[in-house]
Amino acid sequence: MSALLEIDNLSIGFDTAQGMLLAVDRLSYRVEAGETLGIVGESGSGKSVHALAIAGLLDHPAARILGGSIRFEGRDLRGLSRREWTQIRGRHIGFVFQDPMTALNPLLTIGQQLKAPLKYHLGLSEREARQRCRELLDQVGIGEADKRLRQFPHQLSGGLRQRVLIAMGISLGPKLLIADEATTALDVTVQAQIVDLVMALKAQLGLSLIWISHDLGVVARLADTVQVMYAGRILERGPVDALFYDPRNAYTLGLLRSLPRPERQRLQAIPGQPPDLRTARPGDPFAARNRYATPRCFIEQPPLRQVVEGEAGHLSASWYDLRSIIAREGGI
Repeated sequence: MSALLEIDNLSIGFDTAQGMLLAVDRLSYRVEAGETLGIVGESGSGKSVHALAIAGLLDHPAARILGGSIRFEGRDLRGLSRREWTQIRGRHIGFVFQDPMTALNPLLTIGQQLKAPLKYHLGLSEREARQRCRELLDQVGIGEADKRLRQFPHQLSGGLRQRVLIAMGISLGPKLLIADEATTALDVTVQAQIVDLVMALKAQLGLSLIWISHDLGVVARLADTVQVMYAGRILERGPVDALFYDPRNAYTLGLLRSLPRPERQRLQAIPGQPPDLRTARPGDPFAARNRYATPRCFIEQPPLRQVVEGEAGHLSASWYDLRSIIAREGGI
């Protein structure tokens, strides 16, 4: 049985003055109906770029899909016309952008921006669209709907703007919602409110969700499956509990150890810098920053493979036994 979303050997590049920058390198994964996939990794790991490709929002011609496929409900999305994309985007795949101030048009009211897709895609009248807008704002926890619909984005707080973007993302009843850094610009209290809202909407509407974030704490609350990306590749993927409590890749371990903890007086940063994606290098892309790297890590790229016997779906791309290393060091 096919998954809701299937990514197979997807590669995405950017044309630069210094040559091709390979932002996504042979990426493959699936999202099942009703699943929440959390995607984490440093900036430049390919998280947002491939998500934009899924929604047909890559900035052509600078960004190009170099190979592979994106299939949604069995349909290959590569090569769709602009008109075909308008029937997919929003109605089947919703998108919540990471910066609510720049994602909303400052010259249009909230009502104008919410009503436009409802009229275009669903053929609703002005009256029907306005009523649907009220329902959407109520769904995302925004009171005084008529007042808010008359306001411009700058008149709303960051949390309210984010809720408006979520309302736009679910307005046409998509089956898959992609949220790209949806809580990054918000304070901790508002972040928690947005996460609770998204979890409630997912259950209520039966959505599948891809949640892209730098915040492992948020991902731990939301996700069923977590995917760790680095240099355009997946270095580890698995059920949320397995990945947080039994990581098998040194990069995942580095991310977990960089989280603030009461018993630590200083944060543990990952040393070094991400690789230059314009230069092809053999081996594990994280090897130069990995103090556990073996000689093999520098010359041969490890495949993404199941590393925990009897634990289906927990995959890692590594040549070393991280479980033994963590045991010697006394834990994560």
